[in-house]
Formats: sequence, structure tokens, C-alpha cells
Amino acid sequence: MTHTRRRAPFRRNHSSVPAALLAAFAAAACFHGREPHDYAGEESTGEGAESGGGTGQGPASTGETTLSQPGPGSSATADPSTGDDSTGGEPGDPTGGGSGDPTGGGSGDSAGEGGSGDPPGACGDGVLDPGELCDDGVNNGGYGGCAPGCLATGPYCGDGVLSGPEACDDGNKDGDDACGNDCALSTCGDGVLQAGEQCEGLEVIGSTCQDLGFEGGALACDPAFCTFDVTHCTGCGNGSIDPGEQCDGADMGGETCESQGLASGQLACNQTCDGFETGMCGMAENCNNGALDPGELCDGDLLDGHTCASLGFGEGVLECTKTCIAFDTSLCVLAPLCGNGQLDPGELCDGEVLAGETCASLEFDGGELGCLTTCDGFDLTMCFHDLCGNGVVDAGEECDGAELDGHDCGAFGFDEGALGCAADCQSFDTQQCTFFTCGDGVIDPGEACDGADLAGESCGSLGFTGGELACAAGCGAFDTAACKTLATCGDGQLDEGELCDGDQLGGTDCTTFGFAGGALTCRPTCDGFDLTGCQ
Repeated sequence: MTHTRRRAPFRRNHSSVPAALLAAFAAAACFHGREPHDYAGEESTGEGAESGGGTGQGPASTGETTLSQPGPGSSATADPSTGDDSTGGEPGDPTGGGSGDPTGGGSGDSAGEGGSGDPPGACGDGVLDPGELCDDGVNNGGYGGCAPGCLATGPYCGDGVLSGPEACDDGNKDGDDACGNDCALSTCGDGVLQAGEQCEGLEVIGSTCQDLGFEGGALACDPAFCTFDVTHCTGCGNGSIDPGEQCDGADMGGETCESQGLASGQLACNQTCDGFETGMCGMAENCNNGALDPGELCDGDLLDGHTCASLGFGEGVLECTKTCIAFDTSLCVLAPLCGNGQLDPGELCDGEVLAGETCASLEFDGGELGCLTTCDGFDLTMCFHDLCGNGVVDAGEECDGAELDGHDCGAFGFDEGALGCAADCQSFDTQQCTFFTCGDGVIDPGEACDGADLAGESCGSLGFTGGELACAAGCGAFDTAACKTLATCGDGQLDEGELCDGDQLGGTDCTTFGFAGGALTCRPTCDGFDLTGCQ
């Protein structure tokens, strides 16, 4: 049920500024903007004469000094008790008739221009004088006091700054918030209904037992905690067994776990007060009190030094059961033992430890038994039945006869050859697989030639005019360095294979052939000389 929080009908009327300062502020406001002489003798009804013999009218002197501005030519202060003017004038009439009358009659009158009045007080005399904001006589700027110079105050409650004896200072005048006008924090019992409080003092503030779901009764407030006191409400939940209830809250009506036929423990009342909760029966007497008591293995977070590992688990979070007599290992996990080479509980095998099992013991004809990486089963991929030779690659076989399961010599890095299957069908036979070898004089696949074997090619078959063809290193191409290129007779250039070409005779002349001289010429075929012109 939702309850409306109402503000308590209490108020704290605390002044946020000391009374003396408030008076000082008021006085300063009155003086603001006026000249000092404007304040002298305002209450006087007479007019002062320069000779001091005026006819001022005024009330009889009460003996109180009126603050006045001293007149020209005078520096003394009028004595209100005698009316004497310190300048030697006529005796003052306390009724306002004579000279020095403090009410404004004659010379030295507080309202006149010629007489002498009181001099203005100085800052620090404890009197609020014209032009002063405050004057507490100390003026040291302390908390709640006046600052030096009498023109500013020191820190005070309500200035919004936490200082002095203040527990808080929110700078406002709302006495119903968390910080009171006395700069003290609001607490239970201070008369202010704050957040977190259900009630204040003895005031319930509008709520009733029925609002809280009870049948009736008188709702009260616990003044120590500002929470509802439902002990006088009637119905389930008030902590007292009412008619028709078996229990209520902690009141079990004398019943215990044992009286319910159960082991010792903590009996509880259900939410409707018409039955018991026995889930905590069987628990230690002081379970869940945050301390390890006799008979408890644990209590809450207190595990007496135990962990998942100390209880034989690998890792995890160990907790205490609600009964405090056993541990809760539901968040503990087993240690990863698979792979340690030891046969641990729950494992069929571990690495090479096969618990004595073989392919044969598992009804295979042969092969090599292995262990799964999870240690909970065997790896049978290398076990086989006696089916080798049937031409079918069965489980556990790499090949069978001519059936090579798609493999060839190239699959094993060879260049060519005939791959075979081993007799036990467990491996391949690569004896007939070969690599290509350049230089063995045999042209293998991928070779253009090999040594003297030029595959029938020559310089002429490759378009040269002659020369000697060879096989290049690596056997992948021909070496044509010794082949001669085609010559063009008649182009006037001495090409390879030509003895001469036109007038290019290669340095030969008639004397080369034993003649004394003459004109040597080149034959039209460029393959010889014409000696007819030699002599």
C-alpha cells in the first residue's frame, strides 16, 4: 500500500542571523545615503540661536544623551545631566529653554548650529554609529560578529557557507528541510518530517493501521527511530498473535522446530500468520549471526578458511548453506584433470594410458588405439577390421589395392611415378614414384632438352643460318649462343657468315692473294672475292 508522507505540524523558528546583527543591519539601512548632520537633534522642536538664548520648546531631559554633530567653534560634549555647555555658556534648562539644552533650545543645542554636541562614536565602541553596518565592540570578523572597519559582518548562520559551530548551512530560511534555520541537521525527533522517516516524534501524521494493511487498531510512532509502531494494530504482521493466527512475526506461540516434529533449527512464521515456515529447521541455533558458533561449519561469509580447492574441487566460489551446518558447493567446479597422464575417477583413458585396452580388445582386427582429448572415450580411427584386400577403403585403412582414396605420387611431393598401397592397407607405397632429374641425358616431362638430347632440334630448325645448338642449364630451354644469325648480302654491311659485302672487304686486298696490286672486289654472293682486277 502506498502512503502519502505529510509534513509534521512543527516549526523551528530559529534566527539565521544573530539579533544584534539584525539590529545593526536595520540601523545601517536607516543611515544609508544621508549626511551625518542630518541625524543631529531630529527630535528637537526648538530652533537654536547663535547667542545661545533661544526659546526652544521640548520635553524635559531624561538624562539620555542624544547623538549630535558638533557645531562650529565647539568641540566639547553637552552634559545631559546638568545642561552645562562645556564652552562656558548659560546653564542648560532640562526643559529646553536655556543654553546647552539637549532638546534644541539654546547655544550648544543638539539641533542648533552654534553649540557643541556629542562627537560621533568610533568603530569598536560597541555603538552603531552613522555609516556603520555593525559594531559589536570586538570587530574581529569572528563567527556571528562584526568585521574590522564596522562595514561588514563575519560568517553567520544562513550565509550558505559551512563555518563555525554549524553542522550545515544551506543559505535558505526553510526550517523544514534537511538543514534547520539554526544550521543544525534535522534528525528524528526535531519536529520536521524528513525523507526516510515514516513519522515524527509521536505524530503519525495521517496514516492508520488500515493504510498499512492491518484490520484495525491504533497506529503509533516510535520516537526513537521515527518509524511506525504497529504493535497496537490488529491483524497479521503486528508481531502479536491475534485470534485466528498461529504465529505473527517472531512470536511463534511457543512452537519450535522440535514441536513440529523436525530437527532443531529456526522456526519461522509465514506471511499470512496461519502457518509455519520450516525451511530453517535443522540449522544451527545461532546461524546467520555473522559469527562461527559451536556446531557451525560456516556462517554467512565466514567459511572457517575453507575453499572449493580445500574440498577437492579445482576452483569456484564456496558458500555457506542457510543452516550453517554444511557448505554449498554448487558454484565449485572440478579441476581439469584430463591430460595429466593419470587415470582419474570418471576417465576411461588419459593420453597414452588406455586402461589396458587395445584395438583388438575392442573387437577390431588390428590398429593403434588412441584416447579422446576429453578422456571420456577411445579414439578408434586407427583401429581396423580384417578387410584389407577387398578393394574398398574401409574404416582404419589408408588404401586398399588399387583404391588409393584419390592419392597419387604428386600428393607426396614426387614429380611422377606409380603410387601403390602397402600390403596391410595402412600406408602408401611410393617406391615407383620419381623426381625429374636434369642432366641425366633423358628428357623428362617438363624438360625441353637434356644434355646432348636436343629432341631433334638444331640451329637451322630454330631459324638460324648455322651454328651449334646446345641445351641450357635446367633443361627447360635451348642455348642458341653458338647459332649464327641470318646475313643480308648487298646491304653494305659485313654480317656474320659474309666474307665481304660491296666495298666492305674486311681488310683484304689484292696483295693478300699475292698480287702486286690492283682492284679487289666482292662477289655478288658475299661469300668470296673477285680477283679479275688484281695485277
